Amino acid sequence: MQESRNFNIIGIIALVLIIAGFGAFYVWDKNEQDKDIQAFQEQDKINNQRTHERSKAVSQYLQDTQKSIDDNIKGFVIFGDDYVAARNNMSFQSFLSMEFDKNLFYDLNQETSSSALLEQYKLKIPIVNHAVVNEDYNTIMSRFGFLPLYSAIDFTIPAKTETVPMEFKTENNEPVVFAVQQEEKLGKLIINNVPGYVYFRQDDDKLIYNFLRSREGKEVRVKAGTSVKAESFEYDTSLIPIIFFGNNTDYDVKKFVSCQKKIMDNSKDINKRCIVITDTEKGSKLDKEMLNSFGDYYIRLDPISSNEIDAQQIADTVYKHMDSLGYLDTVKEEIEAAKEKIKAYDEKNGK
Repeated sequence: MQESRNFNIIGIIALVLIIAGFGAFYVWDKNEQDKDIQAFQEQDKINNQRTHERSKAVSQYLQDTQKSIDDNIKGFVIFGDDYVAARNNMSFQSFLSMEFDKNLFYDLNQETSSSALLEQYKLKIPIVNHAVVNEDYNTIMSRFGFLPLYSAIDFTIPAKTETVPMEFKTENNEPVVFAVQQEEKLGKLIINNVPGYVYFRQDDDKLIYNFLRSREGKEVRVKAGTSVKAESFEYDTSLIPIIFFGNNTDYDVKKFVSCQKKIMDNSKDINKRCIVITDTEKGSKLDKEMLNSFGDYYIRLDPISSNEIDAQQIADTVYKHMDSLGYLDTVKEEIEAAKEKIKAYDEKNGK
């Protein structure tokens, strides 16, 4: 009996020791796990801090680069007809932006994909598209003030804010037929010092234009030939013009060229840069006149129809041409300088 009791006591002691051993191991293992977690958290904190500091440094490089680009190229403005007007999501404008992204900004913009902080600092060159679909050359030129815009009829502006029909013309009594545009509008008009707006109404195949004064005043008589000023005349003249009127076969060559020269001359780009495109046969009267007037600014394309426009090919041609003229040299230099700064930062601090 005594031996059995001793055996039970020994068993209990052994069990306690085993439990205590497991307990000690559990405590040790948990402590080790806690240390590992703490070490991981500390390292993760260090990595996050390092990533954040790098993002801050890179964001400053990108901001400095964008400012230098803006100082050299404010952007581009497109004037033209169906050939370069926005028709869908993949227009000439979007393809030209893709050319800039692919050939200039790709490497640096890849930096922005890894950080929410950097996402807002993607490099770009703005492109504003003022080309208009379904308008002829005279209409577009008068829309933006490069040809004078007049009232084509006599009419009276009522004293009250009531719409009144009107029509437009440009010089030499040539008709001006504005299309209804979602993006390009005449905006505010001023006729005989009366501010207002023009509204478009479709009547069968004809567009009816109605003038509505902004506020009540005295009745004003408007004679045919009265000058009309439109809000659309105003645009950022510091942008570099890209001019492409493809539907040019019905126009006097000298007038066609001289009017485009007005767009170029109106530009306030610091380096007087410009791209002028036309589609015509090599050696034609138009080709010679364009070359004589625009020289290296001029790009001649093989004759194309509106059904055969390859916006991507035109964008590629325009990009290569402006690159050959040195328009993008300073931009490239700034990009390379930014890459070197990022490389030096990573070598010093580790990426």
